[in-house]
Amino acid sequence: MSQLPFIVLLRTLNGLAGPLHGLASQEVLLWINSVMEDTEEWKGSLSQTVLYLLNYQALI
Repeated sequence: MSQLPFIVLLRTLNGLAGPLHGLASQEVLLWINSVMEDTEEWKGSLSQTVLYLLNYQALI
């Protein structure tokens, strides 16, 4: 399994660190935790996760 998605996620979170971004990294972590809680029963189903994210995007 490729570790690229994890590397991308970590670099994204590190990019939100620092005084110029305020609470951005904390907000992203809270959002990721809520997504993980909402999708916990899917057990890593990529198709269900993509549909969830597309629907979430439409709600914003």
